[in-house]
Amino acid sequence: MADDDDDTVASLLQSMSLTTRSANGAKSTRPLSSLGKGSRASPMMPFRGHSGRFKAPETLYSSEDESTSSDIESEGDSDSSLEEYGGFRFSSFTSVSPSVTLADDVSGPLRTWTQRQASSDSAQSSIMKFLNREKAQQELLEADLRLIRERIQVTAERDMSELTSRRKQQKEAEIQHLGNLHQTHSRQHQEGVKKLQDYQQEQRLEQSKREEARRQEQQRQLEAQQKAEKERAMKQAEEANKQAAIAKAAQEEEKKRQTASASAALAAGTSQGGLLGPQSPARTAAPSPATTTPSAGTGTAARTAAGTARQTPPHVKQAMSRMEKLVTIQGMSEKINEDTRPEIKRLRTQVKKTVNLSIQQISASMEQIVKKAEEMKQLMKQAQQEGEIMYQYTCNMVADKFKTQAESLIARSRSSCFPYAQTIVLVSVEFPLLLELVLAYLNKACPFTVPYFPTKAASETDDDLRVKWGYLRKEDGSLEAEDDYIGRMEGFMALFAAIPQCPVTVGRNFMAASVSHPFGMDQAWVWLARVLNQKIRRLTCMFLYVFLDIAGFSLCQSYPSQMKKVFMLLAQSGVPQFEELKAKGTKGLEPALTNLRLYLTEYIRSGQARKPEGKDIPTTSLSQRHL
Repeated sequence: MADDDDDTVASLLQSMSLTTRSANGAKSTRPLSSLGKGSRASPMMPFRGHSGRFKAPETLYSSEDESTSSDIESEGDSDSSLEEYGGFRFSSFTSVSPSVTLADDVSGPLRTWTQRQASSDSAQSSIMKFLNREKAQQELLEADLRLIRERIQVTAERDMSELTSRRKQQKEAEIQHLGNLHQTHSRQHQEGVKKLQDYQQEQRLEQSKREEARRQEQQRQLEAQQKAEKERAMKQAEEANKQAAIAKAAQEEEKKRQTASASAALAAGTSQGGLLGPQSPARTAAPSPATTTPSAGTGTAARTAAGTARQTPPHVKQAMSRMEKLVTIQGMSEKINEDTRPEIKRLRTQVKKTVNLSIQQISASMEQIVKKAEEMKQLMKQAQQEGEIMYQYTCNMVADKFKTQAESLIARSRSSCFPYAQTIVLVSVEFPLLLELVLAYLNKACPFTVPYFPTKAASETDDDLRVKWGYLRKEDGSLEAEDDYIGRMEGFMALFAAIPQCPVTVGRNFMAASVSHPFGMDQAWVWLARVLNQKIRRLTCMFLYVFLDIAGFSLCQSYPSQMKKVFMLLAQSGVPQFEELKAKGTKGLEPALTNLRLYLTEYIRSGQARKPEGKDIPTTSLSQRHL
């Protein structure tokens, strides 16, 4: 379409001509299409492919034909709207050079050209469409350019935002990485410090163990040396005493005669210096003196013929039976602890929680003791409903907890034995298995509660014998210290001595007073008689003192005349025999012997046994104190 418009404009210009007159009066006619090919008077009409501006002709008209110029100018005014479009410029024919003159007959062709120009509206319209199209394309290009710029700007902003975000994330990651590195280094440093401390602690422990082993070795060497010296001295003494053998035998015979006489008088109830007298009328349940009273002093004389003939005494067999039953129940308890069934785990957790809380909360208040005893009784009733195995498991756990309290808390404070013993008695009235297991634990940990003094077999060492006595072995194979052993044994003995004297009825929530005690004062009397009928040993003094310190007051109330004889005989014969052992070099005897001597002296001076601390338990919670 644009090519057709351009061809139309060219044909119009070809049909039109222009006549001019020169300065000498010569006329010349030139077609309008040839204008612009000379040096001057070249009206630049629009044509296709022209890249510059359209310039108005400068020598086309003369000054004398101003009217014609005005007409042309008026025609040019109609095209003023086409003056400039996107780089193309159309100049009006208003500039006329004064050196050019217009011929007289030019007006005719000019009018004809003007008329023809009027018919070129279609060509101008085509030009306008072309220019509008170019303008629209230019606007589209500008719009596309703006859109591209906006997109570039948005993309740049987005890229900048993403870059900023990535940098921020990278910075945060670096900070977190540095923090993790710092934590790792700090943890490694702490672990290194802890390992160093543990290593130093291990070195100190090893050093202390080596020093302790060295000290024990020196002690053993010293004891061996002393023993050898004693043996040599004894041999020398034997040689020296051969000359006095007849006199010594006579003295022994006299001593036996006096002891037999005292035993006979004791059986008749008339002896003044015997060990045990006739039993109190108020305690008909007490054993007969003929079966429990020592037949010769405090243990240095021979036992009765019946006692000598027995290889295993009945009370030892009874204790062994208890311990065998305990071992069986412990094996069953291990299976329950390993059982993974949900219902068993639930029962096991409930039993452990109740037992631990109840026993830990026992205090020196009768109100609290009754409350905790009721909780344990209720627990055992529930256990019985679950079956005999669960009942035995519960009783074993309670008994083991009491044994733990005896070797820890009671060992540090013997007065705390009474609240625990009272709780054991109140529960055992309805559930005797508990008392049986408690006694089994005490007999196993401390054989002197039987009473039973293990002896050394031919194939055993001294340490093996001490283990029989209740010493604990450490992880390194050595035995516990003597002070630790004595403390634990005193705790066991205190709990054992406190059980017989605790009443079976407390308050209105328990059974009637007609209920007999499952392990009463008659058992305490039997134990004392059996100990005094046995051979005196180094540990006899300690156990005897602890037992009398806890149970002596109640024994004097139950057996006043018999206990008076026991105390007098201990003061006159027992203490001197312990002092004789001390003089022979027996170690560890001094503290217990001093305590026993003071206890007997106080009894002889006041005429009554000392009441143990903690025996009178308050009945209300106002004076309640945790152990």
